[in-house]
Amino acid sequence: MSGICGWVGPSGSDAKAVLAAMSRRFAWSRPEVRMALVGERSGLAAVGAEGTVALAEHGPIRVAVHGHPSLRSGACEIDAWCRQIAATYLERGAGVLDDIEGDFALAIVDERDGRAALAIDRIGIRNIVYQNCGPMLVFGATCDVVAAHPRARSTVDPQALYDYVYFHMVPGPQTVYREHAR
Repeated sequence: MSGICGWVGPSGSDAKAVLAAMSRRFAWSRPEVRMALVGERSGLAAVGAEGTVALAEHGPIRVAVHGHPSLRSGACEIDAWCRQIAATYLERGAGVLDDIEGDFALAIVDERDGRAALAIDRIGIRNIVYQNCGPMLVFGATCDVVAAHPRARSTVDPQALYDYVYFHMVPGPQTVYREHAR
């Protein structure tokens, strides 16, 4: 398994250790790329095969991507694509998401205001799950990755479980976790 993970909110003094614990939950057995960025208001990691994950920083904007994304204007190598998204986000904000195609999971974090934009491809080939943990948003490719964060709670909401079995998904804005279902 591969993907992206991280959080937006106060990082704390053990941020690198927490990010390492989260990214270890990816049970990747082939040669892998492991990358991490830790800032004052965020932590991002990407784990996967070379050419399928990237991290970029452009001023206060940090981007993590997993998959095979492209822009309507054309495809390019994933590291260059990731840098381009970070730069374009400064100009257009979340509007940059309108031009992304392909299969991907993407996290864009703005360190200026501690905001994040999380997105997946339109078909849902890649995953992102999340949990609101007080002043922090924790996200990852699976619930197991999110649960590795010390502020995350893992009590499953019975209604969410029913929804998952019946609908094959948990309708938003609910999450599978009881503490954060609305």
